[in-house]
Amino acid sequence: MSIVSASRNSDIPWFYAKEFMEDYRRGFGSRPNPYNPDRPIITDFTKASLIVFWSKYPVPMIPYLDEITQNILWQFTVNDYSDTTLEPNVPSLDDRLDVFKRLAERYPVVLRTDPLVLGNGITLDNLFERVAYIATELKDYAAKHVFSFLIPYGKNNERMRGYRTFYTEEKNIFVQQLKDLNLGVTLETCAMGETWAGVRTGGCIDADTIVNAYPEMEWEIAGTKRDTGQREHCQCLKSSSYGMPRCKARCLYCYAT
Repeated sequence: MSIVSASRNSDIPWFYAKEFMEDYRRGFGSRPNPYNPDRPIITDFTKASLIVFWSKYPVPMIPYLDEITQNILWQFTVNDYSDTTLEPNVPSLDDRLDVFKRLAERYPVVLRTDPLVLGNGITLDNLFERVAYIATELKDYAAKHVFSFLIPYGKNNERMRGYRTFYTEEKNIFVQQLKDLNLGVTLETCAMGETWAGVRTGGCIDADTIVNAYPEMEWEIAGTKRDTGQREHCQCLKSSSYGMPRCKARCLYCYAT
């Protein structure tokens, strides 16, 4: 069995839906290998049983979904930074919530509030209010709720001036508040490693999430190992990455911008 991840480093459904479908119809995709130009990275769709789409706004992909014969799992990031400079190009929150609900009527959709950022007017209290609103709106639609705290990247320091990640005590307070919402949705952190208020690091593409969504895949994924090519504490299973050179969302915090 093969899992195709499309993709962690570029929003394929939002910006590259047409290109993805051209490759999908051909049966494979090829992209440059940044570490070895002589050996391109090949994605073989014919061997895939599951395609995982990562997106902030997957509307351009929706018209194509009926063509895809594999199981589909969505990783859908919904933040509310509309009054900040963090996500300058995302559509309105109401629009994105509506798209999430429509997708969840057909597919398993993981809610991601990621990354969680403080500073430049974003306080612990008002960030929690934003996340609580999103989580409550989507409690009947989300397969689970994954979140992470900002990880600073050196190349982003200048454009992220004034923003910051959480102190340890702030993490504990925030996660406890999320738990206290008691929405009936599993909470996990993304590749954080530590546990706060009893919430552990999970996997966005892990066995539990896949089997809960598609029970018939339990035996297929039984031998799939953890993806050691991801961050140290990532619990995702190994997948074939279908990516593009750069994400066009231009979010300030992103390593792929």
